[in-house]
Amino acid sequence: MLIFCTKRLCRSGVFLGLMGAATLQALPASAHDYPTYERVEFVLDCMQRNGGAYALIYQCSCAIDKLAEQFTIDEFVEMQTSVNASDMSGQRGGELRGNPQIHQSTNRYRESVLAAGRSCGIPAK
Repeated sequence: MLIFCTKRLCRSGVFLGLMGAATLQALPASAHDYPTYERVEFVLDCMQRNGGAYALIYQCSCAIDKLAEQFTIDEFVEMQTSVNASDMSGQRGGELRGNPQIHQSTNRYRESVLAAGRSCGIPAK
């Protein structure tokens, strides 16, 4: 069943009234379904880290799909945040780098990204 709404119907809320709540809840979200912006951000960063070639879009998209199979979005964001925080220079970064839990999360993320990249044909650096 193809469903669409015009700007006027969507903005006015009439569309929701016409469709009913049951229809809107018909497609359950997967625990491993990442928001589009997370996927795009990862793919763009992956492409840049690996030389910036547009052809990498396929390999980097494959890599985020592999990661989404392994981790929930919350786990992924937590690990990614650990990496970004521990990469900070100076005293703040040093405190985080010395934290065993952050260190473990950082290693897990990096190893997972490398493994996903290898399985999708991204050359290891």
